[in-house]
Amino acid sequence: MFGRALRSGFRSSIKTGTPARLGRVTVPLAATTVLADGIWTYFTRPEAIYKDGWYYFGWCNSSGQAGVTRCQVVAGSVTSLESVTLATLGEVDDHDNASVMFTPSGALVAFYSTHNSTVIRYRVLANLANFATLGGSGWSAEQQRGTGPGYSYQTPVLLSQDTSRQWLFFRRWMTGTGGARRALSWWTVTNWATVPASFAASYVEVLTTNIDNAWPYYQLRSNGVDRVDVITTDVPQNVGQSSVFHFYMKLNGSNVMKYYQTDGTEITASLPFTTAECTPVYDGSSVRAWVSDVILAPDGHPRLLWPKYVNNTNGNAIEYWLSRWTGSAWTNSKICDSGPGFGPSPYWYHRGFEFNPNNAAKIILAREIDGIGTLEEWESADGCQTYAHARTIRSTASGATADIQRPVGVVGSPGTQGDLNYLWQEGPFTDFNDYDTSLVGSA
Repeated sequence: MFGRALRSGFRSSIKTGTPARLGRVTVPLAATTVLADGIWTYFTRPEAIYKDGWYYFGWCNSSGQAGVTRCQVVAGSVTSLESVTLATLGEVDDHDNASVMFTPSGALVAFYSTHNSTVIRYRVLANLANFATLGGSGWSAEQQRGTGPGYSYQTPVLLSQDTSRQWLFFRRWMTGTGGARRALSWWTVTNWATVPASFAASYVEVLTTNIDNAWPYYQLRSNGVDRVDVITTDVPQNVGQSSVFHFYMKLNGSNVMKYYQTDGTEITASLPFTTAECTPVYDGSSVRAWVSDVILAPDGHPRLLWPKYVNNTNGNAIEYWLSRWTGSAWTNSKICDSGPGFGPSPYWYHRGFEFNPNNAAKIILAREIDGIGTLEEWESADGCQTYAHARTIRSTASGATADIQRPVGVVGSPGTQGDLNYLWQEGPFTDFNDYDTSLVGSA
């Protein structure tokens, strides 16, 4: 395991390398600790991306810092590992992890913020050779944009139909009739390196709730061209009987963003609308649910992942579920048991499952059965209609020394057994502001 010097922004020398291939032989990448002190929340994405032989991932840590790490994989080993601390945020909170993106010009941008901050912060790196350097020819000075309060979950998106804009989705507080509500919102910019301060007021609020002191939890994913799909609840699973809904956004021929129910019916209600305008997927009036992931399958229809809280008001038993749009209706099917949640009541976090972002036929999931924590890849052989266990990547019974949580796929990873395809956190987790976890990666 790498030393705790990573907490203050560990830097190693830059080496050259290529992905782990020797002739026609691919050397498998076994589970490797890539950051001794790191964590992320479920909802700030993408956590990890791949570009030109390098893997980049954002994080926050137990010292209240946010940063980015990058590495290569050569002959089955992680190499050229280096980290940079972008900010000391003044709080310890897993909501503060950086998300990362590459702009069309090839610059790397990292977005981060404190939990429910008055601003979103970001830095831009134009020269990747100076990855470990702040200022000068390295990372730009920190920029802060916002009209506060309540920013969280910054998620950048590029849509190739409109190359003049770059999108940033986030959650933001808004004023209700008797208390705060929160809304899925977005900004667009032409160039993150030149964003005027006045830009912060140009946000668009898309989805909210009609219940004060409550908010939808959502996950989104784009097709990279013209569409962004959203899975959402109406309220948090720790506040009330939470159900699951779906809608999508799509650029029209004039590059105006429009909003649609799953069947293509346009949502014409004033923004921000509520889940009453979305397509119901699962009714949680008796048994609560939360949200985990969304993706478009090869058939062009969305697939959703969400956990069900079998005992409704506690997380002693959680199930992982799949929803599939047939073209005319949603069908829901159980994937597997997840076991008990982790963290405090009443949150009861599920251990995490999501689609491989590069292959909808694969799911990466963490669960605990009979006291044994495992990280597993499940795969579909029938066009993403059902999924079955394909392999166990990591287990607390053999290899992992601590609890396994919150796995993610690396966006753009080539996907062989010699590549860094998945990352996850291992270690004690008491609450979103009390943890001691490391980040581990594997093929």
